[in-house]
Amino acid sequence: MWPKITARRRGTVDRRVGVHRKIPRLLFLIVAFSTFLVILTYKGYQLRLFVEKIDHVSAAGDARVDEFFAQHEQYDDNVRVAVNGSMRVPPSDGPEDDDDVDGDDLHSRSGDVEKKIEDAARGDAVDTRVMFDDEESERNDVGESINEEFPRRNHDDGAPPAGLIVRGKRDTYTPVPAKCRKKFYSIGKGRSTITPAFEAAGWKRVKKLKNAQIYMTQKGTGSKVFEDIKPWQRYSRVPGTISWEKKDRFLDGFIDYREKNPDHELYFLPETYRLKKKLDRLAFSSRLDNGGMEEAWVLKQVNVNNGRGIEILAPGSMALKTAISRANADDEHGYIAQSYVCNELTWTNGAKFDLRFFWLVASTDPPIVMYHDGYVRVGGASHNETDFSDTDKHLTNHKYRSEEVQKEGKVLAKHLYQRIRQHYEANKKHLSKLIHIDPAQHVINQMKESIATLYAAHIDNFPSKLKRRTENIFGLYGMDFIIDNNLSVFFIEAQSSPGIGKYQYHKTAFREIFRPVPYIIEEIQMKQETNPRGNILPLKRLGGYEIVYAGDWQYKYEGYRRTAVKTVCGSAKGEGDVAPDGAFVITPSHLQYRVVHRGTAGGSAPRPGQGVSAHYTGWLDGFDGKSKFDSSRDRGTPFTFNVGKGQVIRGWDESFSSMIVGERRQIIVPPELGYGSVGAGSVIPGGATLYFDVELIKLN
Repeated sequence: MWPKITARRRGTVDRRVGVHRKIPRLLFLIVAFSTFLVILTYKGYQLRLFVEKIDHVSAAGDARVDEFFAQHEQYDDNVRVAVNGSMRVPPSDGPEDDDDVDGDDLHSRSGDVEKKIEDAARGDAVDTRVMFDDEESERNDVGESINEEFPRRNHDDGAPPAGLIVRGKRDTYTPVPAKCRKKFYSIGKGRSTITPAFEAAGWKRVKKLKNAQIYMTQKGTGSKVFEDIKPWQRYSRVPGTISWEKKDRFLDGFIDYREKNPDHELYFLPETYRLKKKLDRLAFSSRLDNGGMEEAWVLKQVNVNNGRGIEILAPGSMALKTAISRANADDEHGYIAQSYVCNELTWTNGAKFDLRFFWLVASTDPPIVMYHDGYVRVGGASHNETDFSDTDKHLTNHKYRSEEVQKEGKVLAKHLYQRIRQHYEANKKHLSKLIHIDPAQHVINQMKESIATLYAAHIDNFPSKLKRRTENIFGLYGMDFIIDNNLSVFFIEAQSSPGIGKYQYHKTAFREIFRPVPYIIEEIQMKQETNPRGNILPLKRLGGYEIVYAGDWQYKYEGYRRTAVKTVCGSAKGEGDVAPDGAFVITPSHLQYRVVHRGTAGGSAPRPGQGVSAHYTGWLDGFDGKSKFDSSRDRGTPFTFNVGKGQVIRGWDESFSSMIVGERRQIIVPPELGYGSVGAGSVIPGGATLYFDVELIKLN
C-alpha cells in the first residue's frame, strides 16, 4: 500500500524555499564587500603615492611641472603647433593697424573674426595659422650682429639674482578641479586674441565660467559674471589699471614713488606737469618764465589715446602762452604738459618713430612682472624738429604711419636693434663715452627699468576687491617709448588695451608675444598648488620674456646715470649736437650755434636759475672780425650769471641752458635774441646780429 499522506505543517516548505532564495543575496553581499575592500585598498595606495609625490615636489622641486612640459613639446620652436586640425588665428578685419582702439585690442575682436573664433570653438574648419605657425621662425632677437664687438642681444642681462626666493603670501592655494583644468571662459569683449595661444597649448573654451580655470576678459571687477569667480580661477585683467593708464595718474604714481625712494633717479620720464593741480600750474608757469618758452611742449588730454587730444606747442607760440589758462578752463578734460623730446633718433627713412613694447603681469601674489620686445611704429613724414605747425606730423599712431614701411614690415625688434647699432657705429666717437655695453642692450635695459619702476610705483593702487575672490591674477599690457640720438629712452605712456594690426609683421610680433603666456601662467599656478611655500623661480619656459620684478626684487640698470645735457629742438642728427661738416644748428628761435669743443663726458647742464662761470668773446662783424666789442678772456676773469633768469640776453640763456661743463660754442645771436632794435649804448647798435665764442667753465 502506498504510505499515508499526512498534512504538512504550515510554512515548512516556505521556509526551505526562503533559504534557497537568500543564498544568492549572501553571495552578492560577500562579493560586494570584498570589492569594496579592494577599492579602498587601491585608493589608499593611490593616496600614499599622491602624498609621496607631493613630498617629492617639495623636496626635489617641480617634478610635476617638469612632467607637464615633457608632455607639451609642441611648444618647442622647431615644432609646428597644430590644434584641432587646421585651427589657426585669423588676420584682423578691424581698423588698419589700430594700436589703441578698444574694439580691436589684445583682449577683443569684432565682426567676422568673432564669428571665425566661434566657428573654431564649435570645431568648424577655420584657416587661422597666422600667429602660431613658425613660418621662417622669425624671432625678435638681434640675429647676426653688424659688428663683432656686440655679437648678440643678451636676454640674461639683469636677470633676478641666483637663489632669489619668490613665493606667495598664502599657506595653501585651492587646487583646480580636474574637470576644469586647462579650460577657459570668455564672452563679449573678453573674446581675446590671446585665446588662440591657449588653444594652441591644448586649452579648450567652455560655455560656462564655473567649468573654466581662466576667465578671459577686459571687464571690470564690478561685472555680474565676476561675482561668481572662484578662488582657483584666474582673472586676465589686473584691477586698478586706471592708476597708470590715465596720463595724470601715471605721473601720480611716479611722484609718490620718488618721495619714498629719493635716491632712485627716474631718468626715463620726460619733464611733465599736471595742469589740473594748482602747484603744478604754478611750477609750469615758472618754468615757462625761465627758458621754457623757448622750448617745445606737448599738451595731452589725460584720458584718451590713439593720437586724440594731443597738441604740439611750438616755442614762443600763442598756444604755449595760453596752455595753462586753456587747460584750467576746460572742466570736461584733464591735461598734462610734457616736454617734447628733442634730438630724436629717426628711422632709416628719416621719419619719426616710437616703440610699442610689452609687459606681462604674470602673477600678483607674489608679484612677477616681465618685459617682452615689441615693434616699431614709423611716422609717415620726414621728421622736422623746427616745424610744429602740423601736430599730425609728430604722431606715430596708425593714422599717421608710413604705409610703405608698414607693408615692408622691417620694423620688428631685430630691425630696431640693427638701426641702433648703425647709429652707434656712425657716432661711436661720441657715444662710446656714454655707452659701454651693446647699444641695443643699453636701450633695452632702460625700458626694463622703466616698466619695473612703473609696477613698483603703482602696486599700492591695485584694489583688493578682486584678491578676495581669486587667489591670483595676470594681464598683458603695452608701453610706448621714444629714443633720442644719445640712445636715451623716454617712457611716454602705458596701455591697458594695446591693439593689433593687419600687417604680417604684427602677426610675427604677436606670435612671439602671445605664445609663451599660457605656459607661464599654468606653471605658476601649478607650482602654487603643489608646493604653496616653495620657490616659484626659476620659470621653465619664458619664451623671450624677461623678469623685471619678482617678490621684493626690482630690476635696475646698475651703473647707468643719464647726463643732464638738454638739447634744443632742431639739433642736427649725428654726433651729439654737432652739425655735419661744421654747419651751424638753427634752433626754432633762430639762434645758430656749433660746438667747437665738447664738454666733459658725463658732465651736467645747468638747471634753470643755476649760477655759471663762463668765458666769452663778442664781435659785430663775424668771428675773429675787426669789430670785437668785449672779451672776458682779455680781462682774464670769467663772467658769472644765473641761467634762465633774464640776467643776460635771451640768446645766451638759450645756449648755456643746453651746454655742459667744458663745452665751447660759436653762437650767432639775431637781434630779437640780443639787444633788439634799441642796441646797447654806443657799443652795440640797434638791430645788430652778434657773434660770440662762449665756453662754460663751471657750475656754481
